[in-house]
Amino acid sequence: MTTTEPSPPTSDGDIHAEGISTLIQERKITEVVHFTTNRGLLGILVQRLCKARALLAKDEYLESIYHENTKWRREDPKYWSYVNLSVSEPNHRFLRISSEDWWANEDLFWAVLSFDPVIMTHPGVLFAPGNMGYEGITPVEGLPGAEALFADRVPKGFKKTMARWDRAPHLPTNPQAEVLYPQAVSTRHLQRIFVFTDEDAAKAEAIVSVSGHDEVDIIVDPVTFGR
Repeated sequence: MTTTEPSPPTSDGDIHAEGISTLIQERKITEVVHFTTNRGLLGILVQRLCKARALLAKDEYLESIYHENTKWRREDPKYWSYVNLSVSEPNHRFLRISSEDWWANEDLFWAVLSFDPVIMTHPGVLFAPGNMGYEGITPVEGLPGAEALFADRVPKGFKKTMARWDRAPHLPTNPQAEVLYPQAVSTRHLQRIFVFTDEDAAKAEAIVSVSGHDEVDIIVDPVTFGR
């Protein structure tokens, strides 16, 4: 199955894209991130695409190396055709549960992929002000959806809300807010890869090499992992 990124926006899409681009600049957003295991990293680099879950299940190659970040998916299955990403920093709570609880005893390491925030301006991208797994969280397309991530008060899940308080401008109000990208994100937008330790960095460099992908900066940064 061949997957390509969405076509450039037109008409109303141009207006929304320009508005989101302005939001990115004003808030000094430098990256949109996605975390994965070393197995997921290999698949992404080999295919040059960070694919949505629904597509991974149909790909024989990825079935042999794919490893899910989560044991349960609570969001509506219609959203499984989107790649789940975060603005400026990963969902640290989810990352800890995945790496320290669900998959703690497996021979894995974790990587955070940093994509150019320009992908937020692409057509079909949805924005969710909270975790898609919680009741009452509905993603919205375009500038209204992007702006809602930074509202003074946003849904927290299960009919609760949370205030923005002192969050830095580049961070969404809810740390679990999501950017949903349709089908797959091309690695031509990949800026760098964050890992937790020097040992993980060496392994990640080997994965980049064996994948045949262009060189990518590998950065050791525990802060990215919430440490």
